[in-house]
Amino acid sequence: KWQGSLALEVVIRDITERKRAEQTVLEWQKRLEMAAKAALPIGFWEWDLTTDTRVWSGEVYRQLGYPRDNFSGKGKEFLYRVHPEDRPQVEAAVQAVVSGLSRMYEVQVRAIRPDGTTCWIDSRGVVVHEGAPRVIGIAIDVTKLRRSEASYRSIVERAPYGIYRASSAGRFLMANPALVKMLGYDSESEVLSLDIARDVYCNFDDRAQLVSRVIEAGEVKDAEYEWKRKDGHTITIRISVILVRKDSGELGVFQGVVQDITERKILARQFRQAQKMEAVGRLAGGVAHDFNNLLMIFGSYAELIKQRKVDDDKVNRYADQLSKAATRGAAITRQLLAFSRQQVLEPQVLDLNNVVVELGKVLPRLLGEDVA
Repeated sequence: KWQGSLALEVVIRDITERKRAEQTVLEWQKRLEMAAKAALPIGFWEWDLTTDTRVWSGEVYRQLGYPRDNFSGKGKEFLYRVHPEDRPQVEAAVQAVVSGLSRMYEVQVRAIRPDGTTCWIDSRGVVVHEGAPRVIGIAIDVTKLRRSEASYRSIVERAPYGIYRASSAGRFLMANPALVKMLGYDSESEVLSLDIARDVYCNFDDRAQLVSRVIEAGEVKDAEYEWKRKDGHTITIRISVILVRKDSGELGVFQGVVQDITERKILARQFRQAQKMEAVGRLAGGVAHDFNNLLMIFGSYAELIKQRKVDDDKVNRYADQLSKAATRGAAITRQLLAFSRQQVLEPQVLDLNNVVVELGKVLPRLLGEDVA
């Protein structure tokens, strides 16, 4: 009775998660039956939370390399078979299940076999409350997969080119050592904190333009952009990017390979300049030959004038100056020929005072009145 009247006491419990767990168990059991029929290397295990006892299928024993009579099923014995560095991960997962903080048990750890070798085991389970509380799950040997991942990671970390993964929001998610060094930073964590458009691209709009091209085509190869380093220096990079979409088709991540071609660009400019200089040299060589022919005429006429022994001192001085100018012109043609690599330079000792005095006699007649 409640306050003198008949009453009905009702207790309601939300068992949604339990039902989901039970449904998950049924689905796993079906998959395990299919795996057994297909002879797939998937082990099955059950963990009684009340007695802290584990039961393994034959595949789990095979993965760990232990005979069936060599395992008591107790948690401490199982933990002893786990690599020391991975034991805290197992202890944390067990504690989360036992305390009720989690209904899922998920670990990927190294197990030590009797022969001393290690294997990677991916173990996943779900809590079931039918009867005694327990966890049932599966175990898969992922040793080959982890070795492949380690090999891939080694290739990425040792690659001479920058390799990165970036989000659609414009943040680095991963950057290999080559990219960190290329940008002039000390650690990957510094690079991951950068805003790519603002902190990496010299032109803020370049990144948006590249992303637009990648989204439209799925990938972009050998695009060239200007990036800036931590110290503010600009580098020219060549980048290839692909878009990895989610299973739903939405934008996922951008994966890129970057090559610093700054030095190559500088060498290319120097090579083009050398080609231009070579062309100028060839032109100078041709001009020098023609000019030298004219100088020979000037020098010959100057000698003819001096041979006639004219009494006019003024004419004789002009003839001397003409002869000296022809001599200096011949020296210039030799320099032009040397510049064009058609004649080897022959160093000579000069009296600079005499050179200046001689030029002083000619320059007033060559320079205009507007030059002081």
